[in-house]
Amino acid sequence: MLANMIAQLVDFLHSHSHLAYGVVFLLAMSESLPAIGAIVPGTAIMVGLSALVPSGVLIVWPLLAAATLGAIAGDAFAFWLGHHYHARILSAWPFSRYPAAVRHSERFFEKYGARSIFFARFLPGVRAFVPLMAGTLGMHVARFYAVNIISAAIWAPAHILPGMLFGVTFHALGPAAKPLAALLLTLLILSWLLVRSLRYVISRGLPYLQTLSEIVQERLSRRSDPASRLVHQLLDPAGNELRIIAVLVIAMSAGTWLFLGIMEDVFSGDPLVNVDVGVYQFLQGFRSTLSDAVMVTITELGDTVIVVAVTVAVLAYLALKRARHTIVFFLGAIAGASALNTAVKVALHRARPVDGLYTGWSAFSFPSGHSTVNMALYGAVAFLIFLNAKGKLAVIAPVVAGLLVFAVAFSRLYLGAHWFSDVTAGMAFGLACIALLGMVLLRKPKEPINAGILAIIPILVLATIGTYHVVGNHRADVARYAVQTTEPTLAFNTWWSSTAPTGSSYRVDLTGELEEPFILEWAGDLAPLEKALSNDGWRGLPAWSLQSVGRLWSRSSPSDEIPAALILSSGKFPEVTLSRISSDNVSRLVLRIWRSDTLIAGKSPVPLWRATIAKEKIEKLWDLASLPIDQGDGSAEGMSKIISAAKAAANSCKIADGLLKCSTV
Repeated sequence: MLANMIAQLVDFLHSHSHLAYGVVFLLAMSESLPAIGAIVPGTAIMVGLSALVPSGVLIVWPLLAAATLGAIAGDAFAFWLGHHYHARILSAWPFSRYPAAVRHSERFFEKYGARSIFFARFLPGVRAFVPLMAGTLGMHVARFYAVNIISAAIWAPAHILPGMLFGVTFHALGPAAKPLAALLLTLLILSWLLVRSLRYVISRGLPYLQTLSEIVQERLSRRSDPASRLVHQLLDPAGNELRIIAVLVIAMSAGTWLFLGIMEDVFSGDPLVNVDVGVYQFLQGFRSTLSDAVMVTITELGDTVIVVAVTVAVLAYLALKRARHTIVFFLGAIAGASALNTAVKVALHRARPVDGLYTGWSAFSFPSGHSTVNMALYGAVAFLIFLNAKGKLAVIAPVVAGLLVFAVAFSRLYLGAHWFSDVTAGMAFGLACIALLGMVLLRKPKEPINAGILAIIPILVLATIGTYHVVGNHRADVARYAVQTTEPTLAFNTWWSSTAPTGSSYRVDLTGELEEPFILEWAGDLAPLEKALSNDGWRGLPAWSLQSVGRLWSRSSPSDEIPAALILSSGKFPEVTLSRISSDNVSRLVLRIWRSDTLIAGKSPVPLWRATIAKEKIEKLWDLASLPIDQGDGSAEGMSKIISAAKAAANSCKIADGLLKCSTV
């Protein structure tokens, strides 16, 4: 679905290219505006639009001109504000909300003078405030515009040309480009939302937490009971080691609780298993040749060969430093995580999403060995660096380690090697191992370890042995993890005689919850059913696109022009969506038809389709927009409205236990 929306966006821009150039102008301008430039992701959108140049949707010279003029106009407007209002503009909203950025920009301008206008153009931290400070501090107008124009003329190609190169690569991919673009866009949106959320929490939450901590410390200092003294020590800035132990206790408890909870759900078949299927099928819709190659490379960097190589290299350094206690911690974390991982695999015998990827004990799925052992390995390295490093390295190491572990875990999900619960439980258990042994290590005398060398060792191993491993195994692994296109085939008589639905009786959403029941199973060509339903008053609903989203903002749009609520069944979007007005004349019945994973054997195998009926109401949002709101199961009313059409379109139909089965075979 996302790939189709991207295709529709490209078609829209092809027909209205002047709008794209205007958007690029405004985005380039917003990048240079105080406050706005810190919020709007203009650079990412401009690069994305530039990728459309090689396919002929946009033309490079108007695009460069729009970006250049927008960048000049943005800096010029910010400079004018400072030049006209001087220092008093800094106390006005929204500039008053960014005192740290204003101070940093002022120091930057005073240090570099006119060159700061050029440098700031390429530095996100000060880009939106330096032109304002230049005007406030009285920079000469002619000198400002000279640097402004030159920097904009360099800045625009620096953003447009990489996007064009990206577009050339995508254009060469052919049919694989759409799913890959959808995957990248999804990851970019999620990453942007995560970064913005973290920045907001840090900027807004930490000051409140600091104030609350000071209040609590002041009150606890008046009390002498053991619990109050312990909490006071935890909050005391000087009690760093005690805080680390507290964090480790929380991490160990959370990791153990999460691992055991997931294992219980897997063993008992709780709704988490439905989440697994939904996530697996959802990600399979993003598969493409190029993204497969990238994900295979990432998963190879988490293979046992690389884990052993990094482990041996780190242990060699620790042995050289005679760090006996650290060796026990490091080896215990990795060996313990690996041993228990194998034991649980053998005990549960859980099958992987795709059979035949591995043999022996590795053929079992829960928990993910890659996720468990890589979390233990890189988490242990990051913990040691944190204990021995000073400055930024103590923060950067855990972040980089976490990103690497997450990338490996995601690659296992994407390639169909593991279920979502497998990788989540694996990372949780790896974290619990590190935390438990970390508490033991903190009780031992500190040993001399160079955090910088410890950080370089995994990088060197990944760059050397990792590269050799990937080059030597990549072709075979790409074939191993290739998309499995075979669908199970069910004999027609077996399907027809069964009174139970094929698979789950209910639609399963992405969180694993059971929703409305399937009321129809249709074997064969779907076209006769669609035609019969159309003749009986059912109308097709538009897919989510730029045009249909635009209709949401029209007060006069009829209900059959508003797309249905986005609903998935085990990670899949419906193939067909139809609607008709409900008997209450207020809501509408929505018939969604999904293609199942099963084929029905006849003269030749035919697909099996499954359908649900839900009720929806079109709600007016503050009299500005129309939104489709799902109101739950509508099968009681909807069944009676599809029986006659289904029987007219099929060769044979029957109803068993509330399930309508029809066939064109």
